[in-house]
Amino acid sequence: MDVSRDGKSHWGPGNWPMPEITADGTVMRLRDRGGHTFQTAAGTSLEVKPVALPDPLMMDGDWTLHFPPNQGAPEKVGIAVPGSWTQHRDDGVKHFSGTATYRKSFGLPADSLAPGREWHFDLGMVKNIAEVSVNGRVFPDLWQPPFRVDVTTALKPGANDIAIAVTNRWLNRLIGDEKLHPLESGFQAYGGIKSFPEWVKAGQTPRGGRTTFATWLLVRPTDPLLPSGLLGPVTLRPVQRVALGGTAEAAD
Repeated sequence: MDVSRDGKSHWGPGNWPMPEITADGTVMRLRDRGGHTFQTAAGTSLEVKPVALPDPLMMDGDWTLHFPPNQGAPEKVGIAVPGSWTQHRDDGVKHFSGTATYRKSFGLPADSLAPGREWHFDLGMVKNIAEVSVNGRVFPDLWQPPFRVDVTTALKPGANDIAIAVTNRWLNRLIGDEKLHPLESGFQAYGGIKSFPEWVKAGQTPRGGRTTFATWLLVRPTDPLLPSGLLGPVTLRPVQRVALGGTAEAAD
């Protein structure tokens, strides 16, 4: 099936959001307000009239980022989205590796939750895995683009709370620990550790602020950090379900 708008094919690069069509070919999801024409393989044309969609809600700006204890980072910080943890002024945030949770509240007018309408959280770019929860309801992990999830069933009129748990790679913490306190034993010429640190053998707290170590020379203190966190932009996008060959389902 080919989709066009204003006489231009919808497939391939374009200047408007790509629609999605259900597997049975009966319903599509529109992310813009324009009308569309569908050309089936049999040569039948189906017209979809313009729909009334509210504007997307931009979620960029200030969020509160919460960290787990004993991982070298503060309990929580204010942080800007889009932005990488590695750009933060606090070294504990800059070198954090693991799972940290963004939290924010936002308002949603009652008329935004019209019948036939969905709302999708679009996280933009994430490094590296994200789990979205809205008003306490947890959605499946997002681990590859597009980092987008339908959160319609969790939304309510008025105030809503969103939490986005983001997990990055371990490299940044290893680099940060090498800056804090090199391992006492050092490494062999071939790269392996000479011996386990005494504090590991004794079951003691890591020395010099360390949180971990590797048994192989994987990183150096001067190695570049990997971008981490919500790189965004983060947007709550309206989507309208439309019956093919008809009008939007209960569109405003």
